[in-house]
Amino acid sequence: MYPNKYNLSLKENIFLTERVLVAQIHNISGFENCQTTLLQTEQIINGQNVASASLGEIQTILNLKRVYQYVTRHISDGLSVNIQLLKKINSIVAQDDSLAPGDFRTGTVGVTLVDGSRHRPPVMSDVDVQNLFVRIENSSHSTTETTIRSMLAFMRQQIFGDCNKRTATLFANAMLIEKSCGVLEISELQMPYFRLKLLDFYRTGDDTNVATYLYQNCIFGIDY
Repeated sequence: MYPNKYNLSLKENIFLTERVLVAQIHNISGFENCQTTLLQTEQIINGQNVASASLGEIQTILNLKRVYQYVTRHISDGLSVNIQLLKKINSIVAQDDSLAPGDFRTGTVGVTLVDGSRHRPPVMSDVDVQNLFVRIENSSHSTTETTIRSMLAFMRQQIFGDCNKRTATLFANAMLIEKSCGVLEISELQMPYFRLKLLDFYRTGDDTNVATYLYQNCIFGIDY
């Protein structure tokens, strides 16, 4: 359903990632209602003082910057994008928000849906998450499809205690970078539509609508 849109070199994909870094971090920070503007995000990334930003917002942005630096170095060194990297991403991005950053959750969580009902996914072990990832990979027909469906599944399953959407989106981009298939970016304007479609996926378990939306609107690369 979702063939790869881009077939770049690794050098091109890392260059692209660096070019869109500020926008990516700004948009991903929006998952946690970070109120910094795009300009403020850029200033924080560049080490400038932004007095109007809270310490929490500054730390969120700096943690996201650290993840991108870690991921690009990891992939440039020829290391695999796997479940261990997924956990490492969460350990960085959730270090100020979770009691056990980098560990799959062991407690119960619930997400309130649009209709007022609660989505309560079961706890998943390392083996469960690995098996879920392998099933998605085996049933997909492209890297882009595996990326989108894995990201959505990890979000729905709430596999970590906190920062699941940020972690899943960052891991999705790591998958795309590794295979040089572009980047996935949900813009500030797209976020409300994405959230509604994501909550519908939480309710139904059918990712078709939200996956198609992401594929059509949120996969970018270098066009020649």
